[in-house]
Amino acid sequence: MDRPALFIGSSREAMDVAYALQRNLEYESDPTVWDQGVFRPMRQTLVDLVAEAARTDFAVFVFAPDDVADIRGETKAIVRDNVLFELGIFIGALGLERCFIVAPRDAPNLHLPSDLLGLEPLRYAADRRDGRLLAALGPASHEILGVIRRSEAHWRGVDSAPKPSAPADITLDIQRLTNRFLADWAGENLAPFRERLRSPLPMHMVEDEDGSATAAIKAVFGFLNTMAEALLSGRVDEARLRPVFEQPVRHVWGRAFTYLAPPNHADDAWDPSPYIALLDRRWRRDTL
Repeated sequence: MDRPALFIGSSREAMDVAYALQRNLEYESDPTVWDQGVFRPMRQTLVDLVAEAARTDFAVFVFAPDDVADIRGETKAIVRDNVLFELGIFIGALGLERCFIVAPRDAPNLHLPSDLLGLEPLRYAADRRDGRLLAALGPASHEILGVIRRSEAHWRGVDSAPKPSAPADITLDIQRLTNRFLADWAGENLAPFRERLRSPLPMHMVEDEDGSATAAIKAVFGFLNTMAEALLSGRVDEARLRPVFEQPVRHVWGRAFTYLAPPNHADDAWDPSPYIALLDRRWRRDTL
């Protein structure tokens, strides 16, 4: 039986933790740390992240107190922005149940965004006196391996496991997730990015002098790609979402296709296609 593919993300400062996790998990999965060939030369990072999420079965992200920020008048330790962004990409592709956060036990004040409060980190003792990081990460690694072992043929090429029956309240769950996407789309977190996209944009990210257009496209792209994955997998109500998202999907994917890719290499850069592209094609076919 093939081992599932597992992605490990971290900041550069937490690479030692990422590599220790790789060693602990390598006998029952095929783990890849983010710096091991995931990002190819001349490719935009977001493009490679979306492609990696599409071919990965599980993902682990190391949360470390790498930065500090003033949050409501209090100084808090926070996770590096790019690690949070990558986690969002993989949650959208894999679902919460196949994404894990690993964080040091001696950082209880590490601030987690409110959207992640339902995803409890797996803790490890970063302050062991003997400095044995592999041993410190043993309990967290055991929890991750337990989920992998119990999974119902999540990884590619394994279709023989019996599929669990649908829960009685599956319709309610679909509507709840649909409501969440609609609320988040209209919410304050995306509002400044959506507003920026209504203004004139440079033709390519290399021309974005202050970075505001690129940040806006990445944020809205990430949200719409997550929504597209949920819709294509049947976890949301398409009849309710399509009237709201059909035009944004078409517009944002149309801009991101060339904006975020290396000049003259967009077709190669977006292979395999992200979920937002697949959804755009499907909706376009429906209107023919």
